[in-house]
Amino acid sequence: MPELPEVETVCRTLRPLLMGQKILDVAVLHAKMINVPVNVFKKRIIGEQFNDISRIGKYIIFHLSNDLVLVSHLRMEGKYIELKDPLSPLPRYARAVITLQDQRRIIYDDMRKFGTWELATQQTYRRLPSLVQLGIEPMNVKDTAAIHKAFSDSSRPIKSLLLDQTILLGIGNIYADEILFATQLHPLTPGTKLTLAQTKKIIEHGKTILLQAIAAGGSRIRSYQPGHGIDGHFQQNIHVYGREGLPCHTCNHRIHRLTIAGRSASYCPRCQHRHDFPLVIAITGEIATGKSTTMQFARQRGFLTLSADDCVKKIYQQKKYFPRLKTIFGLSIIREGRVQTLQILDDIIADQTKRIALEKFIHPLVETMLIKAILAARVNVVFIEVPLLFQANLDYLADQIILMEQPFVLQTKLVNSRNPHIAEKLLALNHHNRSRAYREYADVIITNGKSLQALEKTFAKTLKAFGL
Repeated sequence: MPELPEVETVCRTLRPLLMGQKILDVAVLHAKMINVPVNVFKKRIIGEQFNDISRIGKYIIFHLSNDLVLVSHLRMEGKYIELKDPLSPLPRYARAVITLQDQRRIIYDDMRKFGTWELATQQTYRRLPSLVQLGIEPMNVKDTAAIHKAFSDSSRPIKSLLLDQTILLGIGNIYADEILFATQLHPLTPGTKLTLAQTKKIIEHGKTILLQAIAAGGSRIRSYQPGHGIDGHFQQNIHVYGREGLPCHTCNHRIHRLTIAGRSASYCPRCQHRHDFPLVIAITGEIATGKSTTMQFARQRGFLTLSADDCVKKIYQQKKYFPRLKTIFGLSIIREGRVQTLQILDDIIADQTKRIALEKFIHPLVETMLIKAILAARVNVVFIEVPLLFQANLDYLADQIILMEQPFVLQTKLVNSRNPHIAEKLLALNHHNRSRAYREYADVIITNGKSLQALEKTFAKTLKAFGL
């Protein structure tokens, strides 16, 4: 932030403020932001006039008289602010002040000090290291095949490729997320897997979204505001960026976020299905709601099934995880080379700190095991049973979500009949399962309260609704 639309908005705002104005004075308050000594910089531009302002990607190009060019990059939070009153105090993060001939001051304000000014000439500025390697803006692409070759020659995720300014210019985090959503591409899709048709869609949606954002004055997101008098409103049209945990505008699935090469990526797991995943159907719900029975129905129909509980059992059998479990629950958690699961049950019910610590340890391991199994599957459909699907943030793995519920009286009766010696503990554990709080994100809610035959019939209808 800011990205191409915001920079274009800044250019359009600055033109009427600066055109034809001479530079009366310059104060550089952060010398590292310029590429020449301060005294040389001041000597060269004081007395010159602003003749034009153009833009290359995220770079603002100030064209001055005497053949001079000042190239500005706002980086993370740079902005330009106009001060009309000569007595007005400078903004807190002022890094440079340009005083115009009419006594107005244009302030370059930058909290993080990442922004840069580079002085060059009309003949040399395009050869600046910062500009010479830049790619092409989506609006100017005529050779789609060349862009596709740049993408397909790389195994990097498409999200990283869209941020690569040497390929497509001017796209940052916000618009990369929005372009991928519009193109229905998962952000982890490697460039080598992209088709020419998908590349065409990326360029088409990139052009449309960037032009819409420019027309809206860019986006005003979180900590970034372009400057006084500039207030973009494209954020009102955003579908995924910054909406982690909220329902998708298209399918109601929860928006998720992941990190790719140090940058966040927000996306809809359903609208942007991973190309290397089969169709994944998740079954979730409290203890004794019919999850295992429903998974059995799926296996009887020939579907591959995976269980998070089975993953946890395998984790408990691996000695390399014993030290971590001892840290959480104490040395007594391992006896005769085995994990004392009943003690874990007691502890996570009685001690919220231990429960949270266990979840932070277990959930990523379960996630890794499920993903590995899903990727290894040579089938078109996989069922996964994850009781804490939403709390573990694993709902992003699922294309369809089935939430199992059971009337409390029947649920209590079933738990007591199955596990009478720990029934009270299991029912207490159910209080920590917040699946009912996420009902709006379930595609199907199955209330299991009649008979085995009725449940199987409901499951069959559900499969039909899923097109299976």
